[in-house]
Amino acid sequence: MTTATDSNKTVTEKELDKLRAKDKGYQMAKQDVVSYMDERRKVITNIAWQFRLDPEELFQEAFEVVLTCLRDYQPVYEKNDGSQVSVKFNTFFGSRIEGRAMELRNTDPEYKARQAITDGMSAEEKTSFRENPPLLVQHIDQDTVMREHLLGEVSEAKEQQDVGFRIGRDTFFDRKLTELISKEKDEKKQAMLMHVKVGGIYNFQEIAYHFGVTDSRASQVMNELMDAFYVQRIIDGDREAVAYDFKKLKFNDKRIKRLVGESLVDVDEENQKDILAIFKKDFATIDFEKPKAKTETIEKAKTPKKKVQEPIVPPAYEEVFTKEENEAFPLVSVGMQSIDRLKELVIDFRDGEDKESFEEFVESFDPDSALFPAVVDAQGYVIDGVRRIKAAKAKGKTEYLCIIRDFKDEYDKKLMRILLNYRLHNVDKIALYHYIKGLNALGLSQQKISDLIDVSRTNVLVYAKVRDKAAPKMRALFEDGLIQITNASSCTDLPNEIQDALADFIRRHGIAWSKGSRFNKVYLAASENRLEAFEAQEFPDQAYQEAPQTENEKDAKPSSAQANKRLALLEKQLRTHEIALKDAEVWAAQRESVINRQNTELQDVRTELDDTKRQLEAAELASIGTNEKVIETELKQLRAFYAITERLSGANQAVKQANKDVLKLDMRRSQINELQDLIESTEENLNKLRVEVVRRSGKRV
Repeated sequence: MTTATDSNKTVTEKELDKLRAKDKGYQMAKQDVVSYMDERRKVITNIAWQFRLDPEELFQEAFEVVLTCLRDYQPVYEKNDGSQVSVKFNTFFGSRIEGRAMELRNTDPEYKARQAITDGMSAEEKTSFRENPPLLVQHIDQDTVMREHLLGEVSEAKEQQDVGFRIGRDTFFDRKLTELISKEKDEKKQAMLMHVKVGGIYNFQEIAYHFGVTDSRASQVMNELMDAFYVQRIIDGDREAVAYDFKKLKFNDKRIKRLVGESLVDVDEENQKDILAIFKKDFATIDFEKPKAKTETIEKAKTPKKKVQEPIVPPAYEEVFTKEENEAFPLVSVGMQSIDRLKELVIDFRDGEDKESFEEFVESFDPDSALFPAVVDAQGYVIDGVRRIKAAKAKGKTEYLCIIRDFKDEYDKKLMRILLNYRLHNVDKIALYHYIKGLNALGLSQQKISDLIDVSRTNVLVYAKVRDKAAPKMRALFEDGLIQITNASSCTDLPNEIQDALADFIRRHGIAWSKGSRFNKVYLAASENRLEAFEAQEFPDQAYQEAPQTENEKDAKPSSAQANKRLALLEKQLRTHEIALKDAEVWAAQRESVINRQNTELQDVRTELDDTKRQLEAAELASIGTNEKVIETELKQLRAFYAITERLSGANQAVKQANKDVLKLDMRRSQINELQDLIESTEENLNKLRVEVVRRSGKRV
């Protein structure tokens, strides 16, 4: 609570201390900050939801905020007009935590994306954007509705005495959750979905967190939960509200038809008529079908479907290039180019393709179709379409249809080569790893890579960590698809020899040991350097024992098949080490180049600073003139100034040394209190000195 005071006179420090002593919130926070924060948890959670933040993350930030509030709290605040108001500590803390929440919200990529899209829009365009938001924005906007529904589930679970009955209740939403749980193979994700099933409250960000570093799986789960949520509402009778939501969010006809159809299966005939009447009124163009008999559905499900090869979708280059890219790399011409003239850009940004897969692509590819042009520059370097050009050449073609664009330099060519491939192909985690590796090879920062491929910076950090810190065997294990990216990232914290041993263990005993609770067990054993003992305990029958050899076995040579297999394994390990060595050399050269450039820039800044200092000193000496008394006074001031700097430098060194020494001591409470008093006294004097210096700086020109 904040109230205006009648007096404008300056409040003394003693009076301020009396006001602080009367403030219950301030006293509680000062005496027991943990209890104070527990009482504020609900308020912090509400603020977090208001700014669409993780409540636990904001709660951790609040500990830092409350400490600064204890330091800066003033019970009386003087306004610009000279009037004074009294401020309660709880109000002061609430204002600060809202400010921190706003800072976190403003740095959130989703918020930045929304602001960037709406920036510069007219009022009509903003209205249109709110009525028809992108998919991710729809998730965020539906988040509150989803949370309210789950809150209702929690209340119902609390009221229901038999929790087992609550879990097994036959509702569509529960069946969908059960289906998701049964499909999910990861134990942690299964536990998260079970938490939702029994009443846990999760928003989009939390589901994304529990489902790993990529948001695609989390988005898929949220889509399925949202669809089940709407179907359940239709079944429960909330049909007009759902129809309104469908119109507001502009769901496509196919999705509406599917959701309504799923709800019709779970209701009786009377409710079926009611549902059809409501939705046919709002969506007259959709042909809603009555549910078929279950026996017919089962028979249809038993009938095997013929596998139909999906047609190759041509790249829509007019949509792949952004507006800025179209302006930066304008179209020069479109026409047939000699295949022998076309050249491939050398850049490593994706995994290699085996001969069999390429031959299948050649067989299905039509090189005479005008739907699949290549993008090249004026010199003949292929920006997109290398695989198609090779396929055309394999079919005997000598020319290929090309879109020629003007690219300024080699960096732009390589950048667009990676980005076009990324935009035109389905990307899994391993492919994403190679794309990030290629972009990083161009010297791009992690934030820039995140912006270019629309992947969170956290994801980029995880992939970069595997690329830079993983041992060759661990990196090869991930590139072969035998371990998840998050688990591979965790392994990079181990020494290289431990990583190699762990990778060998997973290759010997199967992919099941690379995820879930099994990975947790083997990772713990590896981190404690007891992997051999763990393997002997888990696989006692497979423990290696060298049996005595007979005379015939000693003379026998290994079979050619075994030798070839071992040779292939050694060659693969050699290639892995070669790639790792090449990567290390490239990154070392890039780091050295950046360090040299930064050192040059730093030296230039220092030189400029020295020149400026000399000019200022010369100007000050010129202003003194030749008067001996003035010069003597100036020299005294200069000596006094150097004495101050020496004392402050000594104090700074003393504080640094004290900081190191205090880590070595086991102090009693009385000693801790004594140190706290000294620190507070030092901080008080330092603040006075800082205020005086700031005041003086305002007077100097």
